[in-house]
Order: sequence, then C-alpha cells, then structure tokens
Amino acid sequence: MVTRVHCIVALVAVAMVSGCASWPHDLKEAHDVPLRIALTARPDLAPEHLSTLGYGGGFETKTLVFETLVTRDMQGRLAPGLAHHWSVDDGGRRVVFTLRSGQRFHDGSPVDAAAVAAHFRRWVDRPEHAWLRSAAHITGIHAISEQELAIKLDEPWALLPDLVAINPGGVMAPGASVAGADRWIGSGRYEPSVGDDGTLIYRRRDRARGPRLLEIIPYEVGDDVLGRLERDEVDVVVDDWAGGLDRARLADIERGDEFDVRRASGSAVVYVSFRLEDGPTSAVAVRRAIATSLDRTVLLDDVEHGLATACRAWAAPTVVDWPAARSPSGSQGMALPSHSLRLLIDGESPRQVALGGALVPMLASRGIPVDVVTLVGEPLRLATERGNYDLRVEQTWGVPYDPYLSLVARFADEPAAGTAATRRDFGVDARIAELVERLQRTPDEAGRVVLAQRIQELIDEHVLLVPLYAPDRMVVARRGVAPIHLDHDVYRVSWMDEDGGLP
Repeated sequence: MVTRVHCIVALVAVAMVSGCASWPHDLKEAHDVPLRIALTARPDLAPEHLSTLGYGGGFETKTLVFETLVTRDMQGRLAPGLAHHWSVDDGGRRVVFTLRSGQRFHDGSPVDAAAVAAHFRRWVDRPEHAWLRSAAHITGIHAISEQELAIKLDEPWALLPDLVAINPGGVMAPGASVAGADRWIGSGRYEPSVGDDGTLIYRRRDRARGPRLLEIIPYEVGDDVLGRLERDEVDVVVDDWAGGLDRARLADIERGDEFDVRRASGSAVVYVSFRLEDGPTSAVAVRRAIATSLDRTVLLDDVEHGLATACRAWAAPTVVDWPAARSPSGSQGMALPSHSLRLLIDGESPRQVALGGALVPMLASRGIPVDVVTLVGEPLRLATERGNYDLRVEQTWGVPYDPYLSLVARFADEPAAGTAATRRDFGVDARIAELVERLQRTPDEAGRVVLAQRIQELIDEHVLLVPLYAPDRMVVARRGVAPIHLDHDVYRVSWMDEDGGLP
C-alpha cells in the first residue's frame, strides 16, 4: 500500500507542490515509475519514523506528508496553511483559527477542529518541544465548531510564528500512531509507503499535474550525488539548507546545457558571530574592525561561486518586513586585537571550511591575525559550550523559521529543561535578549516589526554579529523533467504547469 505527502526539504525539508508540464520520456510511458529525488535526509525514512512528535525521519519527508496551521509566504509573512483565517483576541491570550473546508487526512477522516485540537494536545506538554516557547503558555485547546479551533494562552504571546514548525506543528490525524507503529497519517499531497524492495515511495493523492510517484533518495554531505545524477541514477538533486553540494561544481553545471539548473534567492543567512563575554571580541571596537574588513563580494565569489546574495541584516532581503541594516560608518572606533583570534569551524561543513579559508587571509591583510580551529562532533560541541573561541560561523534556519524562530533560538533565554533546540554559547548580548523576550510577548505582527527595527539597530550599533550572505537555493534536474519553481522557503520545490504557472 502507498500513502501521501505534500512538499520537500527542511532543516530543513522541501515541499513538492504539484504541477508537471512534461515528464522524462520513460515516465511519459509509465506513470507508475517514481521520479527519483535526491536530498539530504537521515536514513531512517521509513513511515514508522515520520511522526511530527519526534525529530527523526527527516524534515524533508515530513513536509511532504503533513501540513501546519500556518506557514510563510514568498515575502516571509505569515500565511494560511490548514487554517485559511485566524483572529487574535483577549489582548493576545486567545487565537481562533478557521480551517479550510473539505480537507481530509490520508485515511479519509476529516481535518476538522477536533482533529487538530487532538494533535496539539499530544505535543504541548512534551519537554522536547519547549523550544517553541508558546508551548509553555498554552492553557486550553478546544473546537468551537467543526471548522473553528481556539487556543488559549496564560498571557499575551506570539503563538502564530511558532506554528510554522513541521515538528511538532505538522498535524497528524487522530488515527496516527504516536510511537512504535507505521500509522503516520497527515493531510499533505503525498502519502508514503514501502515498496516490495524496501524503497520508500510517495504517491500523490490528488489529480493535479505533476509527479504521481516520488522516490526519496537520501544523500549525506560529501556524497557524490551530482555524479549519481550524471550517471542517471537520480532525476532531481536538491541542494540542502547547509550547502551540502559542491558550489563550484554547481556553478559549472549551471553554465552548461546538459541539465536543467534552477535557483532562487535563499533565506538562510550565513554570519560571523563573536564571543561577547570576555576576550578580545568582547570589545565593540575589535568587532567593528573585523566587520569593516570583510569583503562580501570576494566571499560570494570564492566561497559560493556567485550562488548567493550579499546580506547585512539578520534576515535575508527576501523577508520584506525585516528592516535593512545600517551601513558601517568609516573606521572611527576601531581597534586591532593584540593577539591571534580563534575562529571555530565545523569540519563537517564544506561551507564553513571554505569560509575559514577565505576569512583568514582577508582579515590578515587588515592586520587581524586569525587561527582556524577545525573540530567535528563532540569536541566541536564542547568547544562551543565552553566558549573556546573568539569567532564562529553560524547560519540562520531560513524561511519558514526566519526571522522569528531563528532569532528566539539564538538569543532568548533557554528553557530550564533540555529541548530539541537547546544550545549554549557566549555570544548573547543582554540587551538583545531583552528585546527578543519582548518580541515573544508581542502577539500582533505589526508590533513585532517595530521591535525588529530596534533589534537590527542594536546589532548594527554594537556589531553583535556580522551577516555575510544568503546562499541561493539550487535544484538540478535531468532534461525533460517539468519546469521547476523555487522560492526562498528552504523546504519548497514546485513543478510548474504547462502554462508556466503553479497549480
């Protein structure tokens, strides 16, 4: 038996949203032949690992199977998902969602308010989900009517930005198993099943144009997945959020005509962060000297081979409501460090390794010596937790998690108990932490935009971090696969219809 799904890739996931203009020749003749999609995903992709109440199985595949109440649009604003409308009342202590009518889960049961309420009750009290800070403030979840759901909070809180997260916000049907079985039932466009040969296949439920069957082929950073494409072992390769594909090779492929290469401006921002508590980078004058020494044009060429967009703000330029950064003002108030700085690099990240190689000579030419410390696994985690660094390279999560969830995870006080997103670092300024705390307690989006302006001004004035660029989203496909559409959502890849539009 085969089941259904909605989209592809995430932290993050890629959403595959319908519509295919022309099939590869073999698929024209045999619609039961899956379209082979290669993406970075964990190997535990079987249906029994697809619960949105856990963090295994891969975000990519879960966004094919499940839908969230709200999502973010191509401008980075909150947008309808399973809910087509919502209202905030009682001063931000109550949110009422109106669900789209006629929606059904894979097992045929209705996606109604009672089903969504049942899903929410499954996760709000589980400690691993406390990285969504609204979970600690939800006091009631109930169905007002068949299509209306009310969520009550103990104080005004920004609930909506939390609900874009596929884990745990992807709504599972009441008949879905919580653990230990294979009944992961969502409402997405595709449904997963295991073939006779053990292959995980996703079948589309609706009759819209587009791939009827998808075969998910996971790859890990460092795998020669582009070689597999060239050997006709896969049909489509999706680059991941962290830049797992060789960017130089992608640039070469884009210049050729053998494959169809699509790209779009990305939303995950690569940035340099600092140890702020003590040491040389605790001085804003040193941080300012570092910031003014970084040439984004060179980094885009040398590290990303032109497949990125320069960025100076916390959120990418595609997130329209996030304010622009203020340009640095000359060399006033700058100071050089008295000894070499430690740049901590994740040795398993090709992007970070390449950035380390580019940043060292760039800073050295401005009189700022830097030693690269490359670590992986547990040593890297311990060095980060203990603050054994002066500089780090980090990356926001991108839309739909940016700008809000990345900001909260990076700067807000951590929950008392460990969560799925627990982190410990020495690069959190008390002033920005206070503003992010206020941001969480601001239910209306307009109010959050005002606070975002203050947060960006604080980042600029005190050089709390240095945004560098937002890597482009990249997809490479065999010729003959339908035209592909990308936007800045790190999870979404869509097939366009015969008129070039999206169904």
